[in-house]
Amino acid sequence: MLTNSAAIVQFRSLSHGSYLPYCRVMKKIMREESFHFYHALQLCHELVTEGTPRQRAQVQEGLAKWWHIALYQFGPPEHLTKGRDWRKWRVKVDDNEALRQQWITMLYPIVRSLGVEPDPALERDPETGEWRYSPLDWERFFQLIRQRTPLEEWYVDEFRRTYQSDMWAIKALKELPLAA
Repeated sequence: MLTNSAAIVQFRSLSHGSYLPYCRVMKKIMREESFHFYHALQLCHELVTEGTPRQRAQVQEGLAKWWHIALYQFGPPEHLTKGRDWRKWRVKVDDNEALRQQWITMLYPIVRSLGVEPDPALERDPETGEWRYSPLDWERFFQLIRQRTPLEEWYVDEFRRTYQSDMWAIKALKELPLAA
């Protein structure tokens, strides 16, 4: 429920960008994500209204655990990112924090209607209207996404081995005369 709703917020923003083929695809994907979101919401609702006390506790535990992980899904604040600014070409129209704020605004009332408290530190600033939440550890985030897993190491090694074993074909193709 959390990741699908986060994807909906991101895709809604991306569907307002400048690259029309991408925008059209985002709208189609958003409908698919909406189906998954509403299905997950229905399941959570059934668990908290008709489920056992243990099932209700599991919904609380799950949403509390995954809430912060979903906040990471929007990416780091703009000042921590390097590289291209996709907003320059309007491929991306909102910054990561704005998307995170939109998501909390959309999802928090839904989660609260289930009787779940996802983040005890979550509160809305009365002056700015922005949500304050438990701090996110962006150093740990970057560390996790930059480290290679054993499976990634295997893929890199396999690619190198295959590339080296196929080098003879690459050399042979380079020696072929070009057709006019």
